Amino acid sequence: MKESIYTIPITDAFMQEEKCPFCYIEDKLEVEAVEYALGPSMMEPDFRQISNKTGYCRHHLKALYDKNERLSMALMLSTHLIYMRGELDKAKVEGGGLFSKAKDDLSAIESCSSSCVICEKLEKAMDRYISNFCHTYGKDKEFREIVKKANPICAHHSIAIIKKAPAGAGDLKKYILSQLGAAMDKNTKDIQGFIDMFDHRNFGKEQSPEVKEALKTLTGFLRGSVENY
Repeated sequence: MKESIYTIPITDAFMQEEKCPFCYIEDKLEVEAVEYALGPSMMEPDFRQISNKTGYCRHHLKALYDKNERLSMALMLSTHLIYMRGELDKAKVEGGGLFSKAKDDLSAIESCSSSCVICEKLEKAMDRYISNFCHTYGKDKEFREIVKKANPICAHHSIAIIKKAPAGAGDLKKYILSQLGAAMDKNTKDIQGFIDMFDHRNFGKEQSPEVKEALKTLTGFLRGSVENY
């Protein structure tokens, strides 16, 4: 298989045995994005302008806080707050009566609290990885064999692949759907086994590792890796 700078991370993700390959990629990208936000980005005016305007979601604010880079985070959020304060002055809140048709306009400040610079960065990066995956899968027979032996792709990323797959990728879509169905069946069996553990009639019975970890596995399967939550 001919590898390039675009295919090596994808191949590595399908060779690891920890989790969904795309969750593996996304988790690594997320760690890098959080470290970047509190490190090199502090000296880049262009990124600071974006982060001032966009802000961070609750999940990534916690991830930033947990890095314990207090001064960097304080400096970053202080300029974001200053930007928000300026946008607040542009907000229009009507004080009409009960039957007033006037509508409040909070669009100026709403985007500051409903978007996330890290989420947007991850989404763009994952789109590129999915595109590269689709291209490599269609062109490389050896890579297709690696994919078949890899960990199942979670439901979240399976749907993303099917939606973003290019025209003519019917074989890939069929494979992803087949793999998704098989993973659903396996998770259904394991989660039922997990539920049955709480039946008094099964008290003391030894259960397989798959059944014991079924709830964690199912959560990850449905929405992707929960490692960083």
